[in-house]
Amino acid sequence: SREGGERRLNDSGLTGGGGHWREEMAAFQQQRRNAEIDRLHTKTFVAWANAHLQRRGLQVRDMGRDFRDGTLLVNLAEELVGEACPFAYAKKPTNEYQEMDNLVVGLKFLGTRGRVSDIDPAMVHKGDTKALLALLWRLIVNFGGFSDPVGGGPG
Repeated sequence: SREGGERRLNDSGLTGGGGHWREEMAAFQQQRRNAEIDRLHTKTFVAWANAHLQRRGLQVRDMGRDFRDGTLLVNLAEELVGEACPFAYAKKPTNEYQEMDNLVVGLKFLGTRGRVSDIDPAMVHKGDTKALLALLWRLIVNFGGFSDPVGGGPG
């Protein structure tokens, strides 16, 4: 028996007695699986967005940064909806206020055609991966999935 609550490193380098190291290892493995899933979703969803944005000569290179100012979101929304955004927005935002306003405008415009109301523009502005993946997934669901937007055939 251990006296005084002494903790030792086990073979894996994790502390704890009994089954604690197994719990820590399982949590670590789950984090790795989640990170891999997020990476795959990001790659797939960005490819979908880029397929739509290519007609405008635009591209998502870094999801967290590229959606930050809202202009890419408005451009993507216009491509998906098939018409110009009816709301005014800053095409070249110069400050955080204009960036946030652009995100609100893009979400408002998309909201006229599908359900995106629970997407927090502040989280998109921060580059939050979960918020961005949720947004892109909603767009995929609402605007037609993974077909080829240029050729019109299945992709």
